[in-house]
Amino acid sequence: MRSSGSLGGVLFPRLRLARPRGGPLLLFLPDADAPAAAVQAWLPAGSLTEDEGREGLAHFLEHMIFKGSRRLAVGELAARAEEAGGDVNAYTLNEATYYHLACLPGGVERCLDALVESLWWPQFDAAEVARERGVILAEIRRTEDQPEQRLQQELYRRAFGSGHPFGRPILGTRRSVSRLDRHALRRYHRLCYHPARTVLVLAGPISEKPIIRLLQNRLAELDGGWSAVAASFPRAVPPPSSRGPRSFSLRGGSSLAYMELAFAVPSFAHPDAPALDVLSMLLGSGDSSRLYKRLCVDRPLMHDVSSDVFFSPGPGLLFMGGVAEPRRAVWAAAEMLQTASDLLREHPPTAEEMERVRTLFWTDLEFRRESTPGRARLAGYFQLLAGDARFAERYLDRLLRVSREEVLSAGARCLMPEGLTAGVYFPDRTNGAGDARAFREAIRRGLAPLRGGGKALLSSNGEKRRPSSPPKEARSRIRTAARARESRSPHEFRLFRGVRLVVLPGGEARVFALRAAFLGGQR
Repeated sequence: MRSSGSLGGVLFPRLRLARPRGGPLLLFLPDADAPAAAVQAWLPAGSLTEDEGREGLAHFLEHMIFKGSRRLAVGELAARAEEAGGDVNAYTLNEATYYHLACLPGGVERCLDALVESLWWPQFDAAEVARERGVILAEIRRTEDQPEQRLQQELYRRAFGSGHPFGRPILGTRRSVSRLDRHALRRYHRLCYHPARTVLVLAGPISEKPIIRLLQNRLAELDGGWSAVAASFPRAVPPPSSRGPRSFSLRGGSSLAYMELAFAVPSFAHPDAPALDVLSMLLGSGDSSRLYKRLCVDRPLMHDVSSDVFFSPGPGLLFMGGVAEPRRAVWAAAEMLQTASDLLREHPPTAEEMERVRTLFWTDLEFRRESTPGRARLAGYFQLLAGDARFAERYLDRLLRVSREEVLSAGARCLMPEGLTAGVYFPDRTNGAGDARAFREAIRRGLAPLRGGGKALLSSNGEKRRPSSPPKEARSRIRTAARARESRSPHEFRLFRGVRLVVLPGGEARVFALRAAFLGGQR
């Protein structure tokens, strides 16, 4: 049994790795009692691996993987998943593309075979490329009509720089996508979809030996046209190209104003990352957060407000943002910054707030672990981008031990004026309320307490600092992680007045679902 002082093994207690010669890294997450299996492929294809002027290549390629291969017709990959009682989809991120397929246990090998067939031998038929280009251009036009999307894309461009991979749109631009052809797609595919660069995650009721044998047979069919695997690939994330503070305003069709304020933060591997995660939740996670109470309850300036962190293998951003009436947006922007300053300098987080955040993190983790695809997604992401799936466990271990002092210190280092990018999206007609100059002045006002190196208020109430430890719920989960599983068969109990209670124990996560059914209806 593991010690209660470590969270090692909680996420992936039975994780096993394998790599067929010249092939992908395989992550097995066996769970014989899971009702379904998950098959995921993670590849280093995103804006990080695109050259300037080739924006949208990774996303375009993601679309083409579903458009036929040497043995599969257009749409047959999705049909295979549906025949096995599941589905398949894909997403392109800044640093990666991942394909996720869920199916019933009996269909794992057939679905995996279809997935690697599609990933390694796509057709790039000229007619399908032209058809999909039109689909993507329509997708780009839709995002241009969405205030939140326009604001966030412009904020990323300003924060990182237009030439930075994270400053370029994942979908690409109308111009770049219009220029991409089947030859560009094929070259990019050979670079980023090399089998040896792929991470395959298989979770649920799976058999490892048949899967490895299947992949060995498919690898033997590969030709020699693949690009050699470079030791420096994937590319390192460069630093942002400029320093702040920066502010900008946009206008468009909307009845409300949208705001986003983002501070530059380090990578997820930096020692400050867990404390910044906690800071973000203290500021803007839920109705008990500082931002919500101040801007939606105490001073109703905003309809909604929240905070989040974008972490990557390189630089990231800590966001605060939300929606307000145009006439209140400028005041709300200053109040968001002053709320962050107040947390760091005047009213540090209480013990109750810290415990609430730990509980929220633990609850979120349990809901992720509840599903087989959720566990597979965590393992695949961190294996590809951190080089180790168990980094997720170490990160969680650090996060649950973050102290108030660490939150204040990390916040003082990162919430600095030179790291800020602030943007607002005003409606076209605001009768003078959407004033870009007033927004800049509000940002300047809100930043005033954060200037000058920002010494955070540490131990202001004279309490002695005690060594931090995981919350009781976390320690309880660790102690029970290695226990033998109880029977998974249903148990039925008769209660008063004929009520039947059916209990189905089991599952990896410490969450439960409750359903009640009654006779009735139209019959």
